[in-house]
Amino acid sequence: MAKFCISCGSELPEGAVACPNCGATQNVTPQVQPQVVVNNVQPQVKTNGIGLAGFIVSLVSLLMCCGGLSVVSLVLSIVGLIKSKDYNGNGKGFSIAGIIISIVGIITLITIFFIYVLAYIDGSTNVHY
Repeated sequence: MAKFCISCGSELPEGAVACPNCGATQNVTPQVQPQVVVNNVQPQVKTNGIGLAGFIVSLVSLLMCCGGLSVVSLVLSIVGLIKSKDYNGNGKGFSIAGIIISIVGIITLITIFFIYVLAYIDGSTNVHY
């Protein structure tokens, strides 16, 4: 690409700082190499908090409350499993484990309930004078 003098308009030779025709100095901008900045920051992985919360609540429910919070943990775990698609599968394992533990907790709670009902019925029908 040919360059021309900013003063007289005549063609300039390659790399000329001044015009050979009129002697006017030309605006020469030095060529600057672009700097490449490498950023080694890893992208943050989103955490599926709902799935993790469902898992933790299901464990606490089964170990501390004999399954008393199992319905809450089941709902949290199911929502966490559905939301795991938004987190690229992150938290899916916690959600599935929370669902399984919640079901075990619900079965435990129902079993305890029936044991108490049967014990109450048995105790109320055997009246000794």
